[in-house]
Amino acid sequence: MVPDECETREGQLQRDIVHIMRQGGYWDAIMAGDASLDRVKVFLRTLAGELPAVVNEMQKPNVLPIFPGLNYKPVHDKADYPWAAQLESAFSVIRDEIMNIPAGCDFLGYQGGLAQENMWSVIPMYYMGTPILDFQKHCPKTVEIVNSLQGHCFEYPWGDCLFSRQAAGSHLIAHCSIDAFRLRAHLGLDVPEDCTMRVKNELLHWRNGEVFIFEDSFEHEVWNRSDKPRTVLIIDFWHPDLTVVEREALMAGFRKYEMRAMMCKFRLGDHRERFEPSLLAAFEREDLALDMTHYWPEAGRLASI
Repeated sequence: MVPDECETREGQLQRDIVHIMRQGGYWDAIMAGDASLDRVKVFLRTLAGELPAVVNEMQKPNVLPIFPGLNYKPVHDKADYPWAAQLESAFSVIRDEIMNIPAGCDFLGYQGGLAQENMWSVIPMYYMGTPILDFQKHCPKTVEIVNSLQGHCFEYPWGDCLFSRQAAGSHLIAHCSIDAFRLRAHLGLDVPEDCTMRVKNELLHWRNGEVFIFEDSFEHEVWNRSDKPRTVLIIDFWHPDLTVVEREALMAGFRKYEMRAMMCKFRLGDHRERFEPSLLAAFEREDLALDMTHYWPEAGRLASI
């Protein structure tokens, strides 16, 4: 996809997000909120183009603008996060499950964009804010472990938990993520020599049983220069500088059924036909648990969008 096409697609998604938020009353509910939502208000007005976007060097999330007031860092010290040691202590259990996954539970390959055909593939445990039970049933211990980690954001539609495999001799080109709300942790599971990631200007190297933590809103690219595939576990966590109130507001905004249904089309790509029906059914069930009256007072209007 050429840059102009990317900008058009992502710009349209931004406009659609704002439209749904306005029509459902979410926008007005946030703007009428108290000072605890001030940064969310700035974020939304920036998304709508009412305020200029913040631009940081080599940090350019490609759909949602940078959220104001967070201490952004390309790479984080894992010693600052107790869950990192917890995850490393579970390495052998997690590795054994993924290495013994049944042959029919294949990694889902992607082509175009970041990588050539089948150079990058995943097995999602959580995706678009919902558990992927067809895959989770093969890795029950891993699911239990990751759910015990404090601060994960699996219910947020752009927060993932997945096994990621990069083919031998491949390169994922430089890119930035969709948003800047998250930290991303990688646990090395089956890593050959000569596998490297660049995040902004820092080089990171995977090692089996070790975690590194970075913010994927910064430009990053990945190399596997070996002759073997590289497998890691990827887990997303809320940015630690977001308040509880801000997390709740963002979760409510992006977890709404109509919002996830729209974003699903944007994200699924090659696998839309296989997964969209089951994902949409899950979104509809989970929508019932949202607090509509507080954040979406006009939710009934959304049927016409």
